[in-house]
Amino acid sequence: MTATATTGCGCGCSAGSPPVRSSGAGLTRPVFFSGQLLTEDDMTSLTGYITAKARLHNRMLFGAGVVCGFDVVCDPCGRGSVLVRPGYGLDCCGHDVVVEAETRLDVAALLRDLRHRSLGVDCGDPCTTPGADPDDRDYGLYVRYLEERVEPVAAYPAGDVCAGGDCQPSRIRETYGFLLKSIDDHAHGVGPGAPLARFLGKRRDFSEIWALAYRLDQYAATLARVGAEPDKAVTFEEADSELLLMAWTDVQAKLPAEGETLPGEAAQEVAELVRRLAAYVARYDAAKAKVAEVDAVLDSVRQGLVTAVDHLWPLLTDNWWPYPVQLSTAQAALAELVERCGPEAKPDPEKPETWKLERRMLVFGLPLSPAFRARLYADLRQIRDWLHIRLEKIADRGDCALPADVGKPLPEPGGVTGPAEAPRLVQLAGAAARIVGCLRRLVADCAGRSLLPPCPDCPDSDVLLARITLRDCAVLRICTVARPQVHLAGSWSPDRARAWELARRVCRWPAGPTDPLAIEYVERLLLEPDTSSDHDQLLELLWPPEDD
Repeated sequence: MTATATTGCGCGCSAGSPPVRSSGAGLTRPVFFSGQLLTEDDMTSLTGYITAKARLHNRMLFGAGVVCGFDVVCDPCGRGSVLVRPGYGLDCCGHDVVVEAETRLDVAALLRDLRHRSLGVDCGDPCTTPGADPDDRDYGLYVRYLEERVEPVAAYPAGDVCAGGDCQPSRIRETYGFLLKSIDDHAHGVGPGAPLARFLGKRRDFSEIWALAYRLDQYAATLARVGAEPDKAVTFEEADSELLLMAWTDVQAKLPAEGETLPGEAAQEVAELVRRLAAYVARYDAAKAKVAEVDAVLDSVRQGLVTAVDHLWPLLTDNWWPYPVQLSTAQAALAELVERCGPEAKPDPEKPETWKLERRMLVFGLPLSPAFRARLYADLRQIRDWLHIRLEKIADRGDCALPADVGKPLPEPGGVTGPAEAPRLVQLAGAAARIVGCLRRLVADCAGRSLLPPCPDCPDSDVLLARITLRDCAVLRICTVARPQVHLAGSWSPDRARAWELARRVCRWPAGPTDPLAIEYVERLLLEPDTSSDHDQLLELLWPPEDD
């Protein structure tokens, strides 16, 4: 092997392959070496680099606001003055604003200065005419970072006496000024809810899609199980007999006496009890069981289901079922259980079972009438259409495969006027699991992206200290909590830490659908949705409903 000679390459380059650099201009610091001729540009470059670096850290790591102090209180000696205590703040450019001594401010002078700046002319003292401004007016008291060039010296070799404009300031003093302005009510710092709304649209529209997905998720695993095993025998154990009788006792205890009506507040609870009772009746019928204790009350149970539905039906309104998805599910469930488990629905052993799959779904507490089956197909398409629209509007994504997965064809509903067919239930279950999974993937991607803090802008570098209410130039109230406060921990908080933890969880590839064999009964179908999932908790932390 022969050695390769290397040579220097002169000023402005380096030996070897240069690293890949971005095209942007970054901060530049001077480099000193022996024999270098130093000029004022080199010294200024050094101080400029250090100052710019410190302000960059202030701006990006802490933000704008008051760090400590800067209490604003009434002046005990004057109705038109306030006292500003010493304090330390940062403006949105990263400047340090330090007030080391208590300062008395003449609010009338500040108000005159404000009107001068606004009108462009000096209209005199606004407080010379008592009663001219009797209404309460709110203003913001701000502090502004200022610089003064001080300590002029003569340039070498001009001598010791400053003359003829040869003297130049040798120092920059960092100082401040106070001013009144119209109060700025915009949020200081943008929470994650704003970018999340930009990704997912209006909260109320998203909530409707999320509720449809919740219902599909409740159905998916059971549809897969019933469709995959349409002929599997249903069992009815001794424990099921006890549970059926207990459910019947619970329903009887909740039903009102003859001539009375069911209170609306109890509608959801009673509906859930009735649905559970119907599930045991459907299991008893599907298993073709013969249990003496059950047979003795079964006719009464069937009639009791009808009676309970008669009490519940007038309560199926928006007043007692605030969620549209929940209301439509309750209507379908109550109508289905009367048709499949009421007095007119006794199985006839002499005839083939026509609605076998529908009865099997009721074993798990889920209605599957033709009309409701059509609704599930419609839910699929509504969620898929919403996903298409959102994906068209979201330019930046981290889930690169999501558009292709959303775009896969959905199963055709086929005949939705007659009994269900097992293969179509399996197809519906698979599509429901896929579309709900795509929705969760989009939420996970958008939620994680919304947690990335944006770089702050700086349209106005004045730091708000207090909201001051004036009446006829007299100070009435001083509110300091209106100002932005810089916390030493930055924007981090326990809620934000929790949001990051949840975002890490939901950012993983979604788990497969629930094991159908593990399901015996679908809980909370007619109650308010269970919001304990990681996705729900993350949405609540980042995007509460009142933020929309």
